[in-house]
Amino acid sequence: MNDITDMNGIIKKISSASRVVTFESPLTASFTPITTKGNKFFENYATRGNPFITTNVSEEDDAEPINKRNSADTDIDDTNDNLNATLNTRRRRESSVSPLLTTTTINVVKMIARYLEMMTVLSHISWDVFQGLIQLYQLYFHTIISFFNLSASNIPGSRVEPEVKKLFEECSTVVPMVDAKALTLPRYNYGIKLSPKVDTQPSALYGLPAMAVAAESLFFVKQSLDLIQPHLPGFLPKTHQQALNTFYASSVNSIPQVHLLLFKGICNKFIPAQTIISEMQNVNWRTKDIPMHHSPYVTTLKKALTEFSKKFTAFLDNSGLSSKIEDQMWSSMISHVCDCMVEGFATPNCTPEGRAMMGIDLRNVENIIDSLKITDVKHIFQVVDVYIKAFYMPNEELEEWIRSHTEYTPSQRSNLINAGEWEVNAKKKALRVLNK
Repeated sequence: MNDITDMNGIIKKISSASRVVTFESPLTASFTPITTKGNKFFENYATRGNPFITTNVSEEDDAEPINKRNSADTDIDDTNDNLNATLNTRRRRESSVSPLLTTTTINVVKMIARYLEMMTVLSHISWDVFQGLIQLYQLYFHTIISFFNLSASNIPGSRVEPEVKKLFEECSTVVPMVDAKALTLPRYNYGIKLSPKVDTQPSALYGLPAMAVAAESLFFVKQSLDLIQPHLPGFLPKTHQQALNTFYASSVNSIPQVHLLLFKGICNKFIPAQTIISEMQNVNWRTKDIPMHHSPYVTTLKKALTEFSKKFTAFLDNSGLSSKIEDQMWSSMISHVCDCMVEGFATPNCTPEGRAMMGIDLRNVENIIDSLKITDVKHIFQVVDVYIKAFYMPNEELEEWIRSHTEYTPSQRSNLINAGEWEVNAKKKALRVLNK
């Protein structure tokens, strides 16, 4: 009885998701713009500002601007400008704001709640009902990654866990195709296309606003599924407990990395991985001299990062995205750059002097990020630093290093082994570990 009471409470909590601050996103073809004719309030935001970022401002925060406005009507325009600037600054400092979700996401979460209600009523077929919930989740996931042409391996050098690759494969099989002969209905092709209203041109940051909302929405669905996880074993047959655990381990818990991949997809458009890696492959890593300056590809990275920083900062000033999205975007960008550098450094032909060049290049890239005033990202560069320093490890440590550092791809570890000056036996042992 307690399980049923708890489940009812969970159902109500999930159903209340519609109270989350939302906006109508052009992620679907059915998007209809809101008309502002005759609405003076929204006309104030036609060219600047955003009415939605005032959601989390308290009355106390608003007190001073309101008093100024009442005391001097002639200063209304100046006050509005100052208020917008203050709100934009405050927005970027906010650490906890309501997520921006699509209406589709709200409906998906409500449908999850309906599945839970059916499971409580139809307990004898609860697993069959839960299968419907799983398929709904998979279809939703597949739709989002299809919108942004995301796959588990379309970014060179990007590290993707096996669980994520499996999730991509499983979700790609749920796209429905109605058999015309079996159902005597016209064939229906479930074509998933991003709405043409979403601007994916470079000037619009390649559709970053829509992608950020999609990423937030996907993560919100994951949080809803996490909310019900402790209660599900009491409503499912014991014979399916392992299948339930597998679903959460492989499909739900993989969402944070998918979240990162969505952002990296945008990053790869600003800084194409293949371009950077190609430039790095043109560097002479077999040199016998250590140069006093960085490699040419570092200049390319500096130019691209500086341009991105300017565009992204200008975009944030008039967006409703939270500071969390800003942090995630920069973390993804740095992670993307690090992926490119590791892939470029993974050359089988490298001298100790060449490895020293890599260290110089890494320090210069870190200095570029420092010059852009980006904080709390230093730790991301560790993945590159560890790879460079691995070249100097003793023979007896090589085998264990190859076994434990699975964050690097097999080819990256293999090239490290071949490029190093370790003993032949140490290399053979390490390669055996890699080939298992």
